Amino acid sequence: MKIFILILFLFIPVISFSQMDNIPVSNPVYDYLKSMNLKGVIGPINDQDLPLSRKKIISFLNQIDEYNINLNSSEKTLTTVEKELLKKYFILFDASKRNKSNTTDFLNEDSFSESLSGIFSDKQKFFLRHKGKSGNFSMELLNRNQYINTLSPETKSNAKILGFGGKVFGTMFDHLGYSISAEAGLIGGSSDVASAVETWLKYNYKFVEGVEEIRSYSLTSGYLRYETSPTEDITVSAFIGKDKIKTGFGYDQSLIISGNGPDMDLIKFNIDWGIFKFVSYTGATVGPFNQDRLKNYTKYVANNMFLFSLPKLFDIGIGEQQIYSGRGIDIAYLTPFAFYKFLEHDLQDRDNGTFYFLFQSNFLKNFQFNGTFYMDENFFGQLGNMSAGQNKTAYQVGLMAYEPAGIENLALKFSYTKLRPFVYSHVNPENSITGFGTILGSNIGPNADRLFFNANYNLSSRVNLNLSYAFSRKGNNFVDSFGDLINVGGDVNLPYNRTLDGEDKPFLAGERVNTGIFTANVKVEPLKDYIFDIGYILRNTENLTKNTSSKQSYGFVRLSISY
Repeated sequence: MKIFILILFLFIPVISFSQMDNIPVSNPVYDYLKSMNLKGVIGPINDQDLPLSRKKIISFLNQIDEYNINLNSSEKTLTTVEKELLKKYFILFDASKRNKSNTTDFLNEDSFSESLSGIFSDKQKFFLRHKGKSGNFSMELLNRNQYINTLSPETKSNAKILGFGGKVFGTMFDHLGYSISAEAGLIGGSSDVASAVETWLKYNYKFVEGVEEIRSYSLTSGYLRYETSPTEDITVSAFIGKDKIKTGFGYDQSLIISGNGPDMDLIKFNIDWGIFKFVSYTGATVGPFNQDRLKNYTKYVANNMFLFSLPKLFDIGIGEQQIYSGRGIDIAYLTPFAFYKFLEHDLQDRDNGTFYFLFQSNFLKNFQFNGTFYMDENFFGQLGNMSAGQNKTAYQVGLMAYEPAGIENLALKFSYTKLRPFVYSHVNPENSITGFGTILGSNIGPNADRLFFNANYNLSSRVNLNLSYAFSRKGNNFVDSFGDLINVGGDVNLPYNRTLDGEDKPFLAGERVNTGIFTANVKVEPLKDYIFDIGYILRNTENLTKNTSSKQSYGFVRLSISY
């Protein structure tokens, strides 16, 4: 890999200043682009494979701007909020749109007093930027402040999070994007309260390890990304590094890779050839945390996905995934163009193979529906028997509407997800589809289903209201009156055993638990890069088998600052 990078540095022509780094999956620009896609302003945004490059984001913003400029009198114009968001995202992502009036650089201002005043100005903030003949460089400092308080069943438990970090990103030699970020922080108060709201703490090593007197966490990511266009209609990119990814469609959580789990170390290749999209990657993650470090292990996730995209009709895709452990990276699964299932047979059938189909509509203005059908291991052998233990299938369907009933700047989403017993599990528990003990796909896990509703409304370019409700049903494993564990397929770490568990495994058998989760939050950005996030979470859990129930609710305030 070092030789590969050296070759890039020596032989790539130095011409322009493209922007090849990735924009994180969590950035709200993806919601904005999705809305513009449904409105018919731009075509599909390739949200089956996130994150997107800064260059790709800018190209979509340019399309939106061009649409706005060239509107006919009969066409629906962008709303005031949509125009304000376009301007905001242009300055945030496109260096060519920045100037002295809308951007401040702490270390590049004319005086120290000007640098200080820039921190509290309404300008896009950077700690340092540089643009040279061979590329560009940007540096941001990050600050996270959060207070969480339990509202029920009691109000005495709380948690406080304080974190600091930084990020460096840019592009060299027109083709090579880079990024590195790091953050460390302290957590005061109840660690259980902190992780109940900030679920990413559950797979953060420093937090889970908990050996310090005060709980702490650390986060880091970094990568190199190379992109080239050998012809006008083909773009090829290669990525190596650590980042959070999302694979597959879904308005709730993708069945394939949802971004729930830890960031993955990746070797990734993309080919974009007009209506054809192809992605292939091998990612590394870890098993559940264990105090005995000799019992910790690395596992690998290999994925090939092919998508056929007709901008005014539909996106239809097919893909497969392998989870394996107990050895280093397998060269067979690094092959971009190969059928993994047959490769797995050649490797003596040790791994956890899945197969999936994707569909998303593009032909209904302001409306979109999508679906995923997911088969874990035994692809077609048991599809005729929907109660068989070997029928490890799942599906998800969803509908999104933008500006329903003419309500501007409002997006509504609905999704239904169903996972049969034993989905994501494997005869070798180390090959379960998890990272750091967290399911990489839909977090409801096997033998469960969920209804999901979401409303997202931009009151302005500075104020966003988000409401969601999720209701799930799950059949859990249980211990019978004789003290024997009855495996109904509800635990991702407990695989199916035909001899011990029997042939018939009906959906939602076992100890029945229903869970409803309501969340509401308002994000306010009074000054650029100062974001207040005020939220409320209510979780109701009912164990129908034991006739018990519980309720937990939390309120929180986050303040994130970057400069």
